[in-house]
Amino acid sequence: MKRTLLARAITTGAFVAGALATALPGVATAADANGRSAVDGIGIAPCSALIDAQKTEDASFFITLGGWVDGYITAVNTMNGDTFDVTPWEKTDLFLALIEGNCQQNPEIQIVAIVHGLVQSLLPNRLKAPSEVKQVDLGEGRKVTHYVETLRRIQKALKDQGHYSGGIDGDYGPGTRAAMAAFQTKAGLDPTGLPDQLTLLRLLHPSGPGGG
Repeated sequence: MKRTLLARAITTGAFVAGALATALPGVATAADANGRSAVDGIGIAPCSALIDAQKTEDASFFITLGGWVDGYITAVNTMNGDTFDVTPWEKTDLFLALIEGNCQQNPEIQIVAIVHGLVQSLLPNRLKAPSEVKQVDLGEGRKVTHYVETLRRIQKALKDQGHYSGGIDGDYGPGTRAAMAAFQTKAGLDPTGLPDQLTLLRLLHPSGPGGG
């Protein structure tokens, strides 16, 4: 399996999340009194296994890992109090790219530790309650669905950086799109004006997931 453009952009741009940061307090986990819990499935593998799978282009490894990650995130959404969605816009491909970037730096660590750290770093920016969803037109008949709350956060971040002067209404109209293109130009990205995963990572997590 060849590395995705997203994975290359994140790792070569030195944009690797600090997944091994100190655990946030108050995170619900299914563990014993000593904080230990059993890990099933591919998450127990060391990061070196992911690196080997990348080298051998083992697509089945990443398909399995993607399913495991989705299950982990669903469990966090279900078990963690005051949480509706810990990954309101972060897609599985982005998560896999972040895991890969961290694994390249920490080949001896279990994949579950990387995933756990990433999820914890995302908790401060989680959706705490359900939000209406809205489709954003990408052109050429393509559309992407985002929570309205995510679109508001995009507008606020663009406004905070001086790119946007409209209302924080969750409507991804021409003004928001132009502001996004201006941000992308400043960030050295392709100025499409579209809320793609790499752009949102740079805009909403400028210091890595959990960052400011």
